[in-house]
Amino acid sequence: MKIQYNIYRMENNSIRNFLRKIKKAGLVKQGKIKNDDHTLVFFFSENNKGHDVKWWDTYKVFSKNTASAPKNIFHYGLLAAIPKKDKKYIYLASLGKSHFYLSKFIDCDFGIEFAVNLTHGQSILLKKSRYFTGIRKGAITSYQEFDIGNFEPGESVDHLKLKAEDKKTWGDSSIICSDSIQISQEIKPEYFSSLIKKIESVLTSKPLISIPKLEKENDQTAIDELDLKLVESIKKGEAIASTSDFMMNGSHITLSHECDNFYIIKLAGRKTEKELLIGNQLDIEKIKSFITTEGINDINQVAVRYTDSNEIKWKKKLKEVLDFRILHEDIQYTTKNGDWYSFNEKFMEFLKKSLESIETIKMDDLDEDDYINWKLTKEASINNGTSTNKITYREYYFNEKLAQEKGYLLLDRKNHTIKTLASVGNNYQVELADLYANEEAISLKISEDKAQLIYNAFQSLTALELYCQDEIKTKNKIKKVALWIVHEDEISSIFDFNSIQLLLAIENWRAKAQSYGLGVKIYHSKHINVKKKATPTT
Repeated sequence: MKIQYNIYRMENNSIRNFLRKIKKAGLVKQGKIKNDDHTLVFFFSENNKGHDVKWWDTYKVFSKNTASAPKNIFHYGLLAAIPKKDKKYIYLASLGKSHFYLSKFIDCDFGIEFAVNLTHGQSILLKKSRYFTGIRKGAITSYQEFDIGNFEPGESVDHLKLKAEDKKTWGDSSIICSDSIQISQEIKPEYFSSLIKKIESVLTSKPLISIPKLEKENDQTAIDELDLKLVESIKKGEAIASTSDFMMNGSHITLSHECDNFYIIKLAGRKTEKELLIGNQLDIEKIKSFITTEGINDINQVAVRYTDSNEIKWKKKLKEVLDFRILHEDIQYTTKNGDWYSFNEKFMEFLKKSLESIETIKMDDLDEDDYINWKLTKEASINNGTSTNKITYREYYFNEKLAQEKGYLLLDRKNHTIKTLASVGNNYQVELADLYANEEAISLKISEDKAQLIYNAFQSLTALELYCQDEIKTKNKIKKVALWIVHEDEISSIFDFNSIQLLLAIENWRAKAQSYGLGVKIYHSKHINVKKKATPTT
């Protein structure tokens, strides 16, 4: 008879804190069996009081017995394989909800590491991914036949369902790989060590495929710096935060809408110092207000409490529930299950391959001396009343110069009116592009600030979406869109900017433009003769 195991891996040095945690969670040691290289210890929820049935009070009028309220009792267990010798890992087989108590102890790369060593990819049946470009935050996709080239730029895989090609060893049942391995085997629990040996033989072999995924940050100094920067970003309203529609708990996927009201909590050690109800969804503005009002400077002091659809009560650190993204030392980091991650080489490879498909062209330099002379002349003409406008900023000068010398149509400062969605208030003013020629709309930005270059990509994206949705009316037909970057450094390609955030923004822009059937292009010019850091005049 096949038995289904949901297996996690944990470092041996975590054993004391782990045992303390599961004892607090109501798991009581039952017995042990010595087996090969491991001692197998079984824990069980002996005195489980159960959970209230949340709808009982509403419907008890129909019940024969209203004297006492029933309880939903969900027992849970855990089989721990503790190595006899000085081995690095303990293996855990979770039963019921016990996996909820493992998240801070387990090796989160365990399942995916097993998957890439087990399959060549053709037998993948389902994958769940996060996306860092485009309109998707996450997606679950099932396959009749998986193509190993099916990964997308900006995608990070964290869950795979597959079948092993070696059916003699692993059988024909599906295997789910995430931070755990869910697998069915004809191995009795008392011989759990033999299954561990089979798993370890795969883990010590060479990977058969490479997938884009996140890599955990283990340097404590970097983690402390990221935690501090995250609090500052939340207070300033700069933090990029999102809730995943799919909450991962081992091999289980829980939909976020199945969770009840959220409470934001200020912790003092492990105890709750203050708690505030913030509604049935995690609102970053309410979180920002709470953190600011309470004077919190450590993100690990902030937790969230909620109840899921099975009446299981959760209390997790905010970093475990929300996905945060920040840029630190030119590296894009994101949180996952409370830990910090950056992107692996395969993620960057897919992103690089996609971005290399964009035609990139070197254009004429912007001479700062020429701009200063133009500005002085322009200011004089404004003062004597002979100028047709009062615009003196650098980008307008360069756009006008290109229009006059290269034949572009100047669109800078030519806004289109978009009707407001508000019941009262002014309509929106949107600039389609800075320059136009040969059915190509060009958005130009002169800046050393990567945030400004990112904004230019999003501004162009907004304009092209409005154009393609026929919200912007123009007689100039657009078949191509371009970003024009003017920078002080010598740039041969967009990769020279060394900013994952900028690359993700450009990839998002490329994908959306091409989804509308538009061609894409990037122009770049060097900003020369800059005496000192230019001060924006807009």
